Amino acid sequence: MRPDAVSLDTRSLALGETLVAHVSNVTDEPQETGTKKRYDIQYQAESGWHSIFGTEMEQPAYNDLAYRHGPREGFTWELPVSKDGLTGSFENEAATYHVCDTLEPGTYRFVYWGITAEKLENRGYAIGMPFTVSAE
Repeated sequence: MRPDAVSLDTRSLALGETLVAHVSNVTDEPQETGTKKRYDIQYQAESGWHSIFGTEMEQPAYNDLAYRHGPREGFTWELPVSKDGLTGSFENEAATYHVCDTLEPGTYRFVYWGITAEKLENRGYAIGMPFTVSAE
């Protein structure tokens, strides 16, 4: 998947609204990704990007499965932008994840870590897109 394969329905949300994120195959050939569960929501702090999720497990794991997507096919997530909503929407059979702290207005990003193709140039194995969260 190319870096432009991720999109958001809106890039500005209020607390309590729903983030709708898409990862789509934007090529004309079939592409593979990992599972749908390999996403993260990160907030931007002065020291960089940090995940809002945490787990009590020392070494959480993911299934190493591949999903084939035809052109313009992919995954869609509908994620309620609240501490409880995001905790309840993060499903992973290997570990129980939860949002570590109260969500505050600011800059966040949706990140998908399920890229199985060659490592993206200077980007690691993830693609993502920022969005802002406001109080109202």
